[in-house]
Amino acid sequence: MDRDEITRQGKQMASDLRDTVSAKVSENEDTIKGTLGKAARWVDEKTGGKYSEQIGKAEAKVGDGVGWVASQGSSTPESGTPGAPGAQAADPAPGGAGPTMPNTPTTPPTPPTGGTSAPGTTPPGPITPDDDAPRPPQG
Repeated sequence: MDRDEITRQGKQMASDLRDTVSAKVSENEDTIKGTLGKAARWVDEKTGGKYSEQIGKAEAKVGDGVGWVASQGSSTPESGTPGAPGAQAADPAPGGAGPTMPNTPTTPPTPPTGGTSAPGTTPPGPITPDDDAPRPPQG
C-alpha cells in the first residue's frame, strides 16, 4: 500500500467519522444543549454567581458549536473550502465575514433563587440531581 492510498483511506475515515459525529449530535442536540445548560447552572451555583457572565458566554459559544456540528451532516465541504474544518484561519465562513461560527439563538438562563450577580447579567438557576433528562443507554 503506497502513501497516496494511506492518505486516501485516512481522509475517508476522517470524513466518515465527521459524518457519524454530526449525525449523532444532530439526533441528540436538545439533550446535549440541555445538559450543557444544567452544567453551566451548576458551575454558576458553585461559584456563587461570581462568574455568571463568563459562564453564560461560554455556554452560548459551546451551544453555537453544538448547533454548528449538528448542521454539518454528510454534506460537509472538503477541507480548504472556506468555513470547512481544516480551512485556513483567514478563510471566511460561509455566509459570514470571517472564520466564525454562525450564531444560533439560545434560550436565556433561568434566574436563581437568591444570591447576587454582576449588574446587567441574569445568572442561571440551580440544578437538581433528580432531573428528567434522558439517560444514554447502558452497555
